[in-house]
Amino acid sequence: MTAENIVALVGIVLGSGALFSFIQFLINRHDIRKGWTAQNVDRLQLMVLIADYPRKVDEILKLAEHYFVELRGNSFLKELFADWLKSQNIQEPEWFELIKHQ
Repeated sequence: MTAENIVALVGIVLGSGALFSFIQFLINRHDIRKGWTAQNVDRLQLMVLIADYPRKVDEILKLAEHYFVELRGNSFLKELFADWLKSQNIQEPEWFELIKHQ
């Protein structure tokens, strides 16, 4: 194997490693943005349900659990959700008691 072939082989290996790292970076960035977008969409949906459809208890509880637990939403919505629970005379779900002080 000649020196040129070795240099070319090293260049290919290093180039493919850099390309792999770049592709991995793009995938991770996309996943983070996707999670951020999902959190924003669910936050907005939860706010609309609480404001306009406060008696849709099952839907609100299901979406709230998804937003707070799975997506780790942590905005002023905790207080809004707690106020909604009180206004509807609903006991705080177990999952909410665990995350509301985080």
